[in-house]
Amino acid sequence: MAQLKQSFMQSINRALDNEYFSLADFNVKFPESGNELAVILFAHNEKYYFFIREGSEGNQVFALTAALTDRKVVPITTECPGDYKTVEVHQHKSFDNCIYRISRWCENIRDDLRANTPAFKEIDDIKKQFEEHLKDHIQNPEELFSAVEAEALSARFDELYKRFEELEDRHEITEAQLRDIQKEFEIIKGGTSQYPQGLWASLTSSRLVSLLKRMAMSPEGRKLMYEGAKKLLLGEH
Repeated sequence: MAQLKQSFMQSINRALDNEYFSLADFNVKFPESGNELAVILFAHNEKYYFFIREGSEGNQVFALTAALTDRKVVPITTECPGDYKTVEVHQHKSFDNCIYRISRWCENIRDDLRANTPAFKEIDDIKKQFEEHLKDHIQNPEELFSAVEAEALSARFDELYKRFEELEDRHEITEAQLRDIQKEFEIIKGGTSQYPQGLWASLTSSRLVSLLKRMAMSPEGRKLMYEGAKKLLLGEH
């Protein structure tokens, strides 16, 4: 059993599901023993990590030392990348502060990727364009899609999927990536009968952008996803 409470682990997962990434972008472990309470790795590049552990106030040492010296035991986070340095260590007065640091860490990853990986900057720009377009193109955000509208959206996703199959045939994406696309598209199509139009469009935009980041596709693949998503989400032709 993990050392952390279930409610706090859920808070960690929610913090990782943010405007920059989704929970699927991370590998999260909650050790059952030892001083490390949470280990979070960025799934696409494990040089980015975030650890939560216990240590003694004033010194970045283990909790056992704190017990021997009557120092207060506090949560400590080790983060790569940090705000200013490659690796930073922060002591906190409460575990709630660790949740805030997770959000900052995700932002630092995003900034590092934008600086070093042109594809991620391009995908970030695509996300911003989606959000701007969505405000203008969803006419009835609080209403569910009609059966006819849901069927039309499903057909569009099927059409887009066929184009990704062509990319896989040309070996521009892998078979595993194609399966990932198919899985995401099935989830998205299922959402047309579950969510109001505005929420569905927002969730779908986030899923498509997250899919791009997970796959690190070829430029042609990213363009296809972008153009296809505009057609699907915004009704553009």
